[in-house]
Amino acid sequence: ACKKVYKNKKVDYEPLHSVGPLIGVISLDSAKELCHLLDFFGLDAIESGHVIAWLLECLNKGLLLPEDLGIKEFPFFDPFALSPEKWNKNAELAR
Repeated sequence: ACKKVYKNKKVDYEPLHSVGPLIGVISLDSAKELCHLLDFFGLDAIESGHVIAWLLECLNKGLLLPEDLGIKEFPFFDPFALSPEKWNKNAELAR
């Protein structure tokens, strides 16, 4: 029963988790969009989500700079500011 349907699309737990909460994206719609984007490019969403999570963590810890990855901002990982709008920045960075 791990196969679910959300807005007429099949969604699975593991891919949504890896490009969702694991990378700081708490919007189901944003995580679903990332899953479909990765699928479009022929990438495994679970594995890609783990790589994205590692890269965002490296940015968050200061081990990489945004320009090292071709982006302009740092991820948002403030656990005291749980807001889909603020945390959606991570989905934009992952894209």
